Parts: sequence; structure tokens; C-alpha cells
Amino acid sequence: MNPKFLQLNGMTTVERHTMIERVKAALAASGAYILNFHMFSNASLVLEFEIPLDQLTRLGPAIHTTGLRLEQRSQELLDEWDQQTAARGAVESRDLPGTLQITFIHNEPDLIIEVPMVPG
Repeated sequence: MNPKFLQLNGMTTVERHTMIERVKAALAASGAYILNFHMFSNASLVLEFEIPLDQLTRLGPAIHTTGLRLEQRSQELLDEWDQQTAARGAVESRDLPGTLQITFIHNEPDLIIEVPMVPG
């Protein structure tokens, strides 16, 4: 497996702001850096990131500490990479782009953000 893009999906019942801070810290701790994000009301968040390929084995454990439950396929991708890295040893040095989509499970009403009128 020589991934060109990593797509991870997870869900949580942890309060949204708390989970966002935890995930930001976990990504930073694993060597990743966030490039962009997209909020979908208070129901979902997508973080775009890059991580050095030789640091990818740190990502799964870092995310696990946040309390975010990765979907089965996402966890399988990370586990598969860990197994191949252990068997192969050396990893090429490049950044791997990816996304982490988080679904927030809660009973709150939709978050409504007022968009100001822009002349023109």
C-alpha cells in the first residue's frame, strides 16, 4: 500500500468544541498540519491535513486518545499501513494529504450562522 490520499471518517458524542481541540492537538502530536476545514452546521466537520508519510503510524494512536470513534474502514486503513511499515521498515519521505470527517452526534438544534450582506 502506497497511499496517495488518506480519507478518514469518525463520529463522536463528545461536545463539539472539546472534540475539535482534542483532534487539533492529536494531529499536531502526530506530525500532521491542518490546511483547511469545512463546517457543516454543528453536525459535521471536515479537516484537510497533510502528514509526513514516515509519521503516519503515529496518527491512529493519537486520534484514539481523543475519544473519536473511527469508522471501521478508516481504522483498517491505518492498521494496514502500520503492519506494512513494520514489515518494510523504511518509508519514503513525502507528505500525504488527507481528510478527517467528524460527525457530531447530539440533540442540539442546527447551528445558524448569520451571513452579512456584502455590497456589490
